Amino acid sequence: MGILIKKRVSLEFLGDEYRDAYLTFRSIPAVDFEEVMQKLKGIETDEESSLGFLIEILEKYFLEGQFPDDGVLAPVAATDIGQLDAYSIIECFKVFTGQELDPKASMPLTSSSPTAEAPQLNS
Repeated sequence: MGILIKKRVSLEFLGDEYRDAYLTFRSIPAVDFEEVMQKLKGIETDEESSLGFLIEILEKYFLEGQFPDDGVLAPVAATDIGQLDAYSIIECFKVFTGQELDPKASMPLTSSSPTAEAPQLNS
């Protein structure tokens, strides 16, 4: 039995038209993680190289996805990832690597604590 941990990235951050669009990746296995992070650290000062590296990693670990095409969700291939804009590539990588959680997946809609107070805003 192989262990496959999936990370689903909602593309809703692109707008309402993309509410049902998503990309699913398999998590970077622990045996690969250190190598990936070392490569990322080595190129993080060169934005052009780092974007290419992010695309390469997202394509490598891509499993499936759906993206709107003329109003209908269509399947996405790994090679389609490079067609996304830079902002979307970076957002997908953040969620994929756990650097930024998908707020819909991580934020409770209501508090389970009856004594929980609402956060106070600073004036």
